[in-house]
Amino acid sequence: NTGGILFHNMIVNGGSGTNRFVTASQFSGSGSFSVGNDLTINSGSELRTLYGPTIGGANINVGGNIINNGTLVIGPFTTLALRMDGGTASTSPQTISGSGIFTNVIGGTGAPKFSNLLVNNLVTSGVDMSGIGNITIDDVNATAPTLTLTSGILRLGSNNITIGSSTTKPGLITLGVYAPTSGTGMSGTINTTGTITRWFGTALFSAPFNNTGTVTSPGMF
Repeated sequence: NTGGILFHNMIVNGGSGTNRFVTASQFSGSGSFSVGNDLTINSGSELRTLYGPTIGGANINVGGNIINNGTLVIGPFTTLALRMDGGTASTSPQTISGSGIFTNVIGGTGAPKFSNLLVNNLVTSGVDMSGIGNITIDDVNATAPTLTLTSGILRLGSNNITIGSSTTKPGLITLGVYAPTSGTGMSGTINTTGTITRWFGTALFSAPFNNTGTVTSPGMF
C-alpha cells in the first residue's frame, strides 16, 4: 500500500461543532488514506485532506462511491483520486453524489471545487459526477491545478467543468492513452453536454496536455 491508512468503507459522522472535523494523521504515511469501497459523509460532518507544501500531497483515494451530505475539503496541494490504493484502477462503477459541500478550502461554499482531481476507472460506465453540478478544478496555492484522466470516462451529464482559474493559474490536463482492458474502460475521456473550459497561461505552450485527447463525439474529448 501507499503507507497511509486503508479502509473498506468509511462513514464520517462527527457532527457539527467548533474545530470538529476528520483528517488523517500527518504521521500516517504522507497523510494520505484510501477507501476501497464507499465514502459517506453525513450531514453536519466534515472530512479534510491534510495539506500544505511540506506535506507532499495527502490525497484521498476512493474506489467506490462518495455520498457527501456534509463537507468534503480537498485542500491545496492535494488530490481526490477516484481509484484504489496504490494507484490501481477501480473496477466498480463510481457515483459522486450528495447535497453537501465539495470545496478546495476550509470554510468554502458554493459550487463544487477540487484542488486536483484524478480518475482511474476501468468500468464502461466510469465515474458519474453529474449529480453535484458544475465543477471547478482550482488549487488556490499551487500554480497548475490538475485534472488527471488516467483511465475511464468522467461523466458530467449537462454540467460544465472548468480547469484552472486564470492566466496566472492555468489548468493542466493529464490524459492517459486509449487502452480498453478486457473490452471495458477508456482513457482520457470527459462526457458532458455542457462546456469544458480550460485556462491557459500567457507563455507559448504553457500548461500543455500530457499525451493527446481525441474528440469522439460532441461534448467528449
